[in-house]
Formats: sequence, structure tokens, C-alpha cells
Amino acid sequence: MLAVTLTCLCVVEAQILSTQKVRDKMVTCMHSGLMSDLNDCGKQPWYAYIFVGYISAIKPATNDEMEIQIVPEEVFSGKPDSPLTVLTSQGLCLPKLVVGDRWLFYLRKENGKPIVLDYYGNDSRPVADTKEQIETLRRLEKIGDFGILRGQVVRGESFNGNAVPNAHVIATRQSDNKRFVAITNTEGRYEFQPLPPGNYKITVVPIGSYHPDESEIDLRPGICWDLTLTRSPKHR
Repeated sequence: MLAVTLTCLCVVEAQILSTQKVRDKMVTCMHSGLMSDLNDCGKQPWYAYIFVGYISAIKPATNDEMEIQIVPEEVFSGKPDSPLTVLTSQGLCLPKLVVGDRWLFYLRKENGKPIVLDYYGNDSRPVADTKEQIETLRRLEKIGDFGILRGQVVRGESFNGNAVPNAHVIATRQSDNKRFVAITNTEGRYEFQPLPPGNYKITVVPIGSYHPDESEIDLRPGICWDLTLTRSPKHR
């Protein structure tokens, strides 16, 4: 079951409800389906801690939740304790947690409250499922005074459109009109070489009669943006 709310032309907020059988009981799981044309593919500053670590202990907590101990190994953001104690929220809906497993953890922290690994809106996943994101975080650690801009060009709806290959994407730095070019692959994906910081206008060279909308990006050092370029409904 999917409940969708259109919040603007570029953002769709959804709550995804699913029912599954876990340990001989039926569990209803609720997850955020928030989607946007522009996504932070880097350190995501709303998380206090971002790191690769392994689960060193698991014990039951109240209401079918779990208390887990995590040992950070490779830290990308924050200064987590070692080991770090974390409670689950909708823990039965998470991928199976096993002592010794390594995850890429994204964890929030609020004063006076436990750190929570929640199913609803958390990006934490086993390392096997996050290899590309870990590589991006490692690149950002070494990138210096540059940022990453990548994304996709699609024809049709932002989240259900058809990929546009061989499209020329232009990033024009507005301070001096310097232009950078990236070309989409067979899946419509593009990525610029690391760009110097600045405000950029992003355009696509028209593909026949199709001309995706322009966009603007404020790119800062150590930041990664993933931008989907399409055409808004009013222009179709």
C-alpha cells in the first residue's frame, strides 16, 4: 500500500506500508518514500554519525525492539563512541541483524534521547548493499576544495521516466561563465569531474524536440549532489 502526497513539482512524499511475516507473527512496516529531483549523495548533515562499523552484540529490548552494540571502523562524520549503543525502531522490519555483520550506519542523535536505528527514514544498510555510497564517501574525504555533481537525464515523469543516453549536460559557473560538460551513459546517468565550488546553472543540450528544464546548484567543497533533469509538466 502506497500513500503519496505531491509537495512540489520536484518532491514526492510517500509513506510505504507493507505487511510481512517475521518470527511467526505478522508485522506492519512503515517506511518513508520521500523522493526528490535533488538529493544529497554525500555526508547528509542531518545525521550526527556516519560510519562503517560492525555489530558486536545484540540483546532484546521492549516491544520487540533490540539494543545493539556497534564498533565504528571507518568514520565519515561525527565522533561516535566505541562501542556505540543503539536502539532499533521497527526493528523487525530491518534487514536481519547479526553479530559480526558490517553496515554503513547513518545515525541521528538528540539530547537526552537514545540513538535510534529506525526503519522508517534511515539510510543505514549492510555494507554489501552500500558499496557505491561508501566509495562516494571515501572520495569526498580526499576531494579537497571540490564537490561532486552527478545525476540522470530522463524523458517523462521524474521518477518513472525513460533514461536519455548521450545527452550533453552543461554546468555553467555563474561567477565567470566557465562551462563544464558531462555526457550521459546508456542509463541516462552523468557525472562531472570534481568541480570547484560555486553557483552553477545546469542545462541539457536539446535532444531533438526535447529540452529538459534548467536547474541551479550551490556546490560547496566536500559536497555531493545527485540531480535528476527532466521537463516539468507545465512545459510538456
